[in-house]
Amino acid sequence: MEKIIVKEDSIKKNEILSQVYDSINLINARLPRALKEIGIDKITPELFDDLFKYNAIKTEKDYFTKVDKDLSKLSTEIIKTNMYFDAKEAYDRFYEIYTSIFRQTKYIEYLSINKNGTCELSKKNESEIIELAKIYISDSKEIEVYKAHCEAANQLNKMFSGNIPLMWYKYFIVDNDKIVPHEDTDYSTLISSSKH
Repeated sequence: MEKIIVKEDSIKKNEILSQVYDSINLINARLPRALKEIGIDKITPELFDDLFKYNAIKTEKDYFTKVDKDLSKLSTEIIKTNMYFDAKEAYDRFYEIYTSIFRQTKYIEYLSINKNGTCELSKKNESEIIELAKIYISDSKEIEVYKAHCEAANQLNKMFSGNIPLMWYKYFIVDNDKIVPHEDTDYSTLISSSKH
């Protein structure tokens, strides 16, 4: 099926990219610090997927498995209980920060983690996200009208030879549901304006 781009909305493109880079900056500024509080030193692609695709299910499970393992080495129950509650409070603080980041992050499906553990927008994903700001038509009737519209514009450009009068539309009128040349057109003016 034929698909034609009719517009790239630069305002929408800039808005999308601004939201994406705001999200990247937010993640890079806040997430590593929050993860350090629960003993995670580096964001990996797998961790990133768990956090932003699976609601941190594996992160929580792994954290509490490690806590249970560490606490199993202690023999005094009161110390175990207090340390468990401290560990749970640390996780709850992390989870609060993480959910705040998650709610504020836009276009997360286009973001990834590089080998340094930093959130980024790859060139490939940047190209894909820019597509969101493009307007296409694919309906055969719309394409037919679009091509006729382009041809009309080309003919007008040819007629005006690159020197388009400010009020170019005054050279046309609608008569019997058709656009026709205005009968009062001064063709000498058109000729002289096309010579400039």
